[in-house]
Amino acid sequence: LVTKHAVSQQAGVVDAYKHISPVVDTDAYMLWLRELVASKGGKLVTEHISGDLLEQEDQLLAAFDAHYIIDATGLGALEAAADATVYPLRGALIRVVNDGTKFPKVKEALVVANDYEKRDEDGGIVFIVPRNDKTLILGGKFSSFCFSSTLANP
Repeated sequence: LVTKHAVSQQAGVVDAYKHISPVVDTDAYMLWLRELVASKGGKLVTEHISGDLLEQEDQLLAAFDAHYIIDATGLGALEAAADATVYPLRGALIRVVNDGTKFPKVKEALVVANDYEKRDEDGGIVFIVPRNDKTLILGGKFSSFCFSSTLANP
């Protein structure tokens, strides 16, 4: 794939593979989702909530006349879900125009490894993800990505 996509090997690239998981244009998706929820009578409420959500679950469900709580707090899950497994990863993203004028249009998501032995460590990979018709996301593990395995009230 390095050769097929003309990835510069002068940058120390040693490997690349096609990333075949679903890719969503989150900007467009979040607009669509917000409109869908509003069309079904849902409301967007912005409010600060502190502490463990599970300890406050009944009160929050009653206060917001809700059936579920979805924890999408990222690093905030450390507090909101009392999830000590949450940790930050250092990374960076950049958006570039992907219209084929300055480089061949990228149509598939790729992960490129600079050093195969360090691919799971900081700086070991770069990802290239077409986001929509004209946007390409370039990123690597070197600011803040975070993951939480916890959902309140699944």
